[in-house]
Amino acid sequence: MIQEPLNQLQRLENWYNVSGKDDDISLIDIWLVIVRRKTIILCMTLIGMIAGGVVLFLIPPIYKSDALVEIGFFSDRKQLFENPITLARRIEKLTKISVTSEKGSESLLAFKATDNSPAAASEKLSQIVQEVVLLHKKKNDENTNILMERLRLVKDQIRDLNIIKTQLENQSANNKEVNSNIMALLLAERSQTFTQLVQLQRVETELLFDLARFNSNPTQIIIGPTRPEKPSKLPFLYAAFSTILGGMVGVVIIFFVEVVSRARKYLNMQQIKG
Repeated sequence: MIQEPLNQLQRLENWYNVSGKDDDISLIDIWLVIVRRKTIILCMTLIGMIAGGVVLFLIPPIYKSDALVEIGFFSDRKQLFENPITLARRIEKLTKISVTSEKGSESLLAFKATDNSPAAASEKLSQIVQEVVLLHKKKNDENTNILMERLRLVKDQIRDLNIIKTQLENQSANNKEVNSNIMALLLAERSQTFTQLVQLQRVETELLFDLARFNSNPTQIIIGPTRPEKPSKLPFLYAAFSTILGGMVGVVIIFFVEVVSRARKYLNMQQIKG
């Protein structure tokens, strides 16, 4: 009767290395502990699974909509309608939409919107990108109107100078025998009018060229906004993580219980031996 407790005491002493030897814990011993207390692991895993299910039930699904927008530019890509960084900060500050620059391009921006409904996510993003397109179109139209107004004024000036030029030519033709001083004044005035006319025609050509370039590169939506069909995997990741965490906690608990149990047995054996 006493021999069996003494044998158990000896095994406990070997397990705690009280003899001073460097004994390694066997994988078989670890496996036996896991099998013997598998109920605790299963219970903790089940608790984690239930907690994950509750989280999955409480957290609504998240749908993500994407869009790719190319910022328009005024002329020769030297000046965009709006600085992409400024635009991204403005949108992110006013809304919950994420805006990032595409690698390798200064004018391409990726828009991302999330919502609990796929239709709401797509509609929210569509509204924002359409506002960006309309705002840039308004800027383009304003600058175009300014150019057209300048062009109209230049054309009016050219018309007036052509009338003056024609009048001066008629006066010169009709007054060839007048005083030479008057003829000199008429020729000087006609020469000055001709110089101004050439300058205005050059300005007109530049304005027409700028106007043609203004209308060629508007801000446009390249892709999207997409309508998501499946929700984000984030809630499912929460559930999976909760289940795995429950199993890991169960493993920690069984080894803690095993250590406490063996410690108690060891103390009891010490009392029996003493």
